[in-house]
Amino acid sequence: MIKSVCGEAFEEAEVSTVDQLRERLDGGELLVIDGGMGSEIEARGVEMDDKAWCALANLNAPDVVQQIHEDYIRAGADVIIANTFPCGRPALEQAGYGDRFEEINRSAVGAALRARDAVGGPTVVAGSLGALPTATDMTFGERGLSADELQRAFADQARVLADAGVDLIAIEMLGPGSYAVPAVEGARAAGLPIWVGVSVLRIVEDGATDYGTLADSSDRAAFQDLLESVLAPDLAAVTLMHSNLDQVVPGLKLIRSCWDGLVGVYPHVGSFDPPHWEMQDISPEDYLEAAREWVRHGAQMVGGCCGIRPAQIAALREGLSTA
Repeated sequence: MIKSVCGEAFEEAEVSTVDQLRERLDGGELLVIDGGMGSEIEARGVEMDDKAWCALANLNAPDVVQQIHEDYIRAGADVIIANTFPCGRPALEQAGYGDRFEEINRSAVGAALRARDAVGGPTVVAGSLGALPTATDMTFGERGLSADELQRAFADQARVLADAGVDLIAIEMLGPGSYAVPAVEGARAAGLPIWVGVSVLRIVEDGATDYGTLADSSDRAAFQDLLESVLAPDLAAVTLMHSNLDQVVPGLKLIRSCWDGLVGVYPHVGSFDPPHWEMQDISPEDYLEAAREWVRHGAQMVGGCCGIRPAQIAALREGLSTA
């Protein structure tokens, strides 16, 4: 079993908001992560890009991005994740915005930091790494980039996010394929605490990716192989994210079988029809009830990914605090 040394990683970052988060976690407190970003940006009327998904909102609608962060903070999120999931250089190059890579990432972090300042409080701002080579073509098997090229791309973005002021790096949507290990190795370039976000996925025909089920022996083996390939003592947390709700408990059981450090959960509700997220309603009460089960299976941080909105995050804040 791999032992987390996340306390040491947080101390090295020397960021007061992260230190406070670590103290609360060490005290056994349940903390709340924000909800979906790209899906919420689209829900508020911002056009999605065929290649870069919600990345261009950082240029065209930074006020909307900031307002969403503020809404999540006011709903009770202890951690907000900047709108940088689709902002890797390869993705932006395919969208025709490679020359604005740094500007787009810095704008996203700036919106999150301004939201924290506007609301006040010790909210932690995470920078997301994900979605290579594009945000809408989820072909995770063969991505057309070598391991070295992938690692450099992740490292480039991680350094920009760190310099822009994020408190930690959240690698998101790791699944089967050749990009997971380079993502973790590249993220270390930031010198910040790292959350590794794993998803229950499967590679299907022509290397395309679909959601998996851990009841399937092949999907289960792929998920276990993924964990084995990326878990390391220097990680600050492992999160089970952007997965279907019914995969959270079995996923947590597998994570807990090989990891005794900090675990977070933020699944999605709905489906992706590129470049649009198809929303599916789940009541705040039902989402809270599911979250209580995740906590019983070892999650100490709970939030939501695509399709989860401020109302659900507010329910987590109130319900988990009084559980």
